Amino acid sequence: MTVRMVAEERGIPLESATTRVVLDRSVEDEAVFEYSVELHGDLTDSQRAELLDEVSTRSSVRRTLSKRLSFRSV
Repeated sequence: MTVRMVAEERGIPLESATTRVVLDRSVEDEAVFEYSVELHGDLTDSQRAELLDEVSTRSSVRRTLSKRLSFRSV
């Protein structure tokens, strides 16, 4: 979602994006989200780098999951 918004804002010809996420729980008390993003379209190397950089900084999912989490029963 973020990469599509950024591409549209900047006139970058992104056709589609595929994201894969794997949750690594191999270390006790730690959850690591390993992800890859594939960008499809007639993009320059510079445009690909720009979009991938934005994914790492603007993604609302990443920002949420990077914060301290707690659970509260209501």
